[in-house]
Amino acid sequence: MSKPEPIWQHLPFHFKEDVVSYLDFKSKCSLRMCSKDDQKVVDSRPITIDYFGLNLTERPVDDVHKNTPAEIVLRDKDVTMSKFFSPHSAIVYFMKIFKLDKKFKVNTLNIHVWNYNLHSNHFKFFKNFLECMNTEKVRPKIRNFELPTSFMDEKQLESLVRAVNIEHLETMSLGCATRFQLENLARSEQWTKVKALKLHTRDQIDPRWVSHIQRLNIRVGKLSPGCISSLLKDLLSNNVPHGSFISVSTYYPVVNTRNATLNNIFKKLISASVASVPSSADGQIDYDALAAKIEMLRPNRYWKRAHNIDTRALNQFKNCYFSPIQCVLMERRRK
Repeated sequence: MSKPEPIWQHLPFHFKEDVVSYLDFKSKCSLRMCSKDDQKVVDSRPITIDYFGLNLTERPVDDVHKNTPAEIVLRDKDVTMSKFFSPHSAIVYFMKIFKLDKKFKVNTLNIHVWNYNLHSNHFKFFKNFLECMNTEKVRPKIRNFELPTSFMDEKQLESLVRAVNIEHLETMSLGCATRFQLENLARSEQWTKVKALKLHTRDQIDPRWVSHIQRLNIRVGKLSPGCISSLLKDLLSNNVPHGSFISVSTYYPVVNTRNATLNNIFKKLISASVASVPSSADGQIDYDALAAKIEMLRPNRYWKRAHNIDTRALNQFKNCYFSPIQCVLMERRRK
């Protein structure tokens, strides 16, 4: 009986393309090195990986990766690959991956550089990183850009975001950003392309910067009632798709009292943006009644008293064998 011939070589080209589309990134790279025909098959399909992470931190003296503190993590489907590099080698590897193919895309790109401030290493790393991106003309095609790091130089954050390709960018997550950095980012094309934003900052923001965001999750230092009203008005007035939301939290309270906060917020809202608003006899909006109506929507469990305290004299506890609590319980049972 003759030995069966391999099936892969006899498959039509479009069948091979369908098979390659189900492979993870590591398998595609392995198949690409088998032959020139397989290389053409892999290159004919767009390469998309789920996660690309670049982590860099200062390592202790006795750490195994002291000289290679940069870690690059690739995750595609159920396969995860990670390798440690020196900072310069990590930049070279990053550029090589994104220059691998013009069709190369990443769903989530995470760049996390922290605790790397010794001898201005943080500034030097991003300076070399941005210079290599400009020299190699690398514009990463990513869908979700996560940047949970703070920048010592105010222009490096803006330069890094502007280097991203705007065709596929949809969401962005910024860990630490100043008002000056956000003001410059708001004028970029990448910022206007973003539909979902997660932001942490200690400064105040301008509502006009995030008026186009459909899914907004921010934590800021302070917000005035007028700013909150403007955010709500944009969400209610714009024709946003299903699933849009705004989540805002502050490091400091808006005002001292909650009732004043509700009144100030709703007084600045446009009446057309709020449905079924209570009005007075002259047709004006009754903001106090509206605030009371919102207060009535609180769950009933917040209205119940947590404890019911009864005052009793010592002569009411006749049996010293039991504790006072047991005496009260026995008295209730008799009733």
